[in-house]
Amino acid sequence: MLDLAQNMLRSLDAVPADLPRLVVGMGSGVCEGLGEFWNTACIDIYRDSVPEEEVAWGSREYYQVVLRKHVVLTIVSLSGLAKDVVFSDPDIVYFANPGTAFRTETGGGSRHHVFSQQLPRARCRERRRTGTRV
Repeated sequence: MLDLAQNMLRSLDAVPADLPRLVVGMGSGVCEGLGEFWNTACIDIYRDSVPEEEVAWGSREYYQVVLRKHVVLTIVSLSGLAKDVVFSDPDIVYFANPGTAFRTETGGGSRHHVFSQQLPRARCRERRRTGTRV
């Protein structure tokens, strides 16, 4: 996951996106391994977390990871400390400045929430194999 997060931050540097960035590392030593990126702060929380890639989808540990992500998102979004917030998993690569793109889509001044869901790989494979909705 760390290499994916580094790639995501490099993509933000390349587009360019002058947005201040806060990386929330869930686990021990995530920020230490991330390295230095422009306009980016990193904090490690939930140091006892099992890495997401080490938990089975649908397991108790998986839902613990999901719950912790929602806790972080709720605190950040309700704090009122940021004008714009883009909450992203580390496997995202940006081809345009997300702040500009969201402001364009929402008309600039209104508060909108945009959600996206990615199906777990196993469910996507099953959907392709059977041609049915899973």
